[in-house]
Amino acid sequence: MSQIQNLNFTAYGLKAALFDVYKERRAAVDPLIAKLAVIEKSTGASEDYPEADSAAAPQRWVEGTGIPKEAFGTGTMNVANLHYARGVEWLRSHILDDRTGGVGGQLMRRARETGQKFGDLRLRVLHQIITAATNADLLPSVPNAYDGSALFISTTRYGNAAGNIVTGGGITSVALMHVDIYALIKRFRDMLDTQSRFIWSGDDVDKGIMLLGGPSSEHILDLAVHAEVIQGSSAGVSNPIRKKNVETHILSDITDDDIFGFLTGVELKPLLIQEREALQETESDFSNSDDAKNKHLFSLNFFERLGFGVLAPMTAVKINN
Repeated sequence: MSQIQNLNFTAYGLKAALFDVYKERRAAVDPLIAKLAVIEKSTGASEDYPEADSAAAPQRWVEGTGIPKEAFGTGTMNVANLHYARGVEWLRSHILDDRTGGVGGQLMRRARETGQKFGDLRLRVLHQIITAATNADLLPSVPNAYDGSALFISTTRYGNAAGNIVTGGGITSVALMHVDIYALIKRFRDMLDTQSRFIWSGDDVDKGIMLLGGPSSEHILDLAVHAEVIQGSSAGVSNPIRKKNVETHILSDITDDDIFGFLTGVELKPLLIQEREALQETESDFSNSDDAKNKHLFSLNFFERLGFGVLAPMTAVKINN
């Protein structure tokens, strides 16, 4: 194989490996993302979204008078598209002199890992918003909802003085977890819109709830939600949560005991992802790069453009442990 063929083969192989792993990872995480976020296409640097406010309830009307109407909400949310990028770089001589395949193997491993991390990118950013974490590598700041507050707040929201956060009893027993899960369900049922009407019907809540926790919560969530009978002091009693449409999911990025609940059977989702440019690559070599010509540094660079926002906090309740 000629030197040029060897270099070109390296770039082609790295590109193929990265995209293969990226597609596999997206296939694994996209079902979870679909329960957390609405996906929108973007055609500009940013997009505006109207406020997800409630429609007015019907009221008695006297024929011959004007039908009562409600003005469309004026609130908007602007979501800017951000650039996400990472490159894989190597020296020309490292490839040409790689008789054992060690350098090529390391580059291939890095390419696969980069593909996996691009595949995880959307979920990592959603995690940052859900937990209100600081990570400037993903978001310059955590976005707020239309009301100017974060996804979860413990002050008045939707008719409740404690907002969409319930105080948990910890993760030490199934009994405490059941109390917290029922408190979470009740918080959804109690939410009021601007017309002082319940936002969710009983059917909306019963269609499905997903509980998202970290590794420290995995065992107690499994017992509290999935076990057929209750363990401990009430051993032998049927698990009442199994009659509910509740599912659990564990994210390793959640490093505390907090648990996050999301309605999964309604049209609205708590978060928003907008896609401006899909993952793509540029290649730097002798034909187009001064670094390649002057320093013999070759590279593959990958990038995509995405935006993120908080869409509908009424679909989310946090158990604060």
